[in-house]
Amino acid sequence: EPIEHRIEILSTTPGLSPAVQRDPAEIQSIVINDSKSTNPLASAVALTAVQERYNDRSIILILGGLMKQGSWKPLTDQLAQPEVRAAITCLVIFGPDRGQIRLNLGLEDTNGAAADLADRTELFPKIDPAIERALALQSAANRAKKPVVLFSPGCASFDEFSDYTARGRHFKN
Repeated sequence: EPIEHRIEILSTTPGLSPAVQRDPAEIQSIVINDSKSTNPLASAVALTAVQERYNDRSIILILGGLMKQGSWKPLTDQLAQPEVRAAITCLVIFGPDRGQIRLNLGLEDTNGAAADLADRTELFPKIDPAIERALALQSAANRAKKPVVLFSPGCASFDEFSDYTARGRHFKN
């Protein structure tokens, strides 16, 4: 399915207004609010879509919240691809399950496919410092086309919010 179709679906997702948001202060800064990604497969799909659409930019990926039952294999397999790892400037993981998420992504395995990404991974107990760090990294990037900030948690939001739409509104503000 073409990337334009996937981006259009993201931009028309009910409950988030809109799911794809551009930072109005700086056109070269792109921030994508995909709070609806509440499982690793959804985050993997979002990461693929962003990487295809913005293939000339690096990505700051924000994951976290409360893990749900299910496999992390779709996202782990994606992060095992050298071109995906190379595109990620920083992986920001937040929430009470941040350590387990890091483990599930294979970032603790020093011989694993994603081991080089471990050096570019930062952990935070709550969402606010994670967002602040991602936006600070984007702002500090010394290039015309700054990294895309992709907020695609891959987890439930109930650690800090009533649902993913409340989390999305919080991220937007």
